[in-house]
Amino acid sequence: MTECRHCGVVSPVPYPSAEEIASYYTSAITPNDWEEIHYVRLDLNPKAIAGTEHLADQFTRLLGYPGRLLEVGCCSGWVLKAARDRDWTVRGIELAPKFSRFARDTLNLDVFEGAVTGIMPDSWPRYDLIVAFDVFEHLQDPVSDLRMLREVAADGAYLLVTTPNISSLVARFWGLNWRQVLPSHINYSTPASMAAVLARSGWTLERISEPRYWDPDPRREKSGRLVEIGKFVARLVLNVLVVRPSARFPALKSLPARLSRGKLSWDQFMYRVGDQPVLGDVMLVVARLMPT
Repeated sequence: MTECRHCGVVSPVPYPSAEEIASYYTSAITPNDWEEIHYVRLDLNPKAIAGTEHLADQFTRLLGYPGRLLEVGCCSGWVLKAARDRDWTVRGIELAPKFSRFARDTLNLDVFEGAVTGIMPDSWPRYDLIVAFDVFEHLQDPVSDLRMLREVAADGAYLLVTTPNISSLVARFWGLNWRQVLPSHINYSTPASMAAVLARSGWTLERISEPRYWDPDPRREKSGRLVEIGKFVARLVLNVLVVRPSARFPALKSLPARLSRGKLSWDQFMYRVGDQPVLGDVMLVVARLMPT
C-alpha cells in the first residue's frame, strides 16, 4: 500500500490502469448466485427494498422536493426505482453489464452503461442530487470522475458518497483482516483525504456521517446513532459469546434456531451479527457544488 502525498488516499501497489478496471467489471455478463441474491433480486427481500425506500425518502427530505437524481454505480437500479416511485427524475451510470441490463430491461430505468469518463456532459441534464454508494473505492481516478460529475450538477447540487474509512478504529483494529480489504478496492480514504479530493475536484465538504445512521435531520441522526451503537455492542457480545466459540464448540450453531423456534438459521444469524462487528468503518460524505 502507498499513501498519496497530495490527498492522503491509500492505494495498492501496483495501481491498476483504467483499462484493467474496465475489463474487470465488464467481463462478466451474468451475475453469480451471491450477486443475484444481494444485488439483483432485491424484490425477494422486503428488508432490502425497505432500505432503498428509506433512502429515497431521505433524498426528498435533504433536497426539500423530488428533483433530478443521478446515481453513479447504480448496480441493478433499486435505489433509482424507489426514487422514481417518489416522483424523482432519475438516471444511473453502471459499468457492469450484468447489472445495468437488469436495471434497463426489468426496471425500465434510464441507465448509461459505462464509466463516468464516458458521459457527454453537454447532452446531459443537470442533476440536483448525485449519489455514489460504495463506488468511490473502486474509481481509478476519483478527482477526474468528481470533476466530470461537477459538469452535470445543478447549482447548489448535493453529492452523497459512501466509502470505507481506513482511519476508523475498526479498520485499525482489524488491519489486513478488515472486511473492506478487497481486490476490487483500490482507494482507501480518510475524512481528511476526502476533504482534499473534494476540494481539488470543485466540491465543498459539508459533513461526514455514517451510512447506518445518517439523516438530513440532525435530531433523527442523533437518535439513529444511539440505536446503531446499541446494535454494535450487541454484535460484539454475541461475537464473543457465540460466534468465536462456535469454532471450538459446533453445538453453539444450533442455538439461534432453538432460541427462535426455527425462525433463525445459523447462516441468517451470522448475516445479522457478522464475524467482524463494525461501526464507523464506512463514512457517508455530504458535499455541495462550489460556486463558480
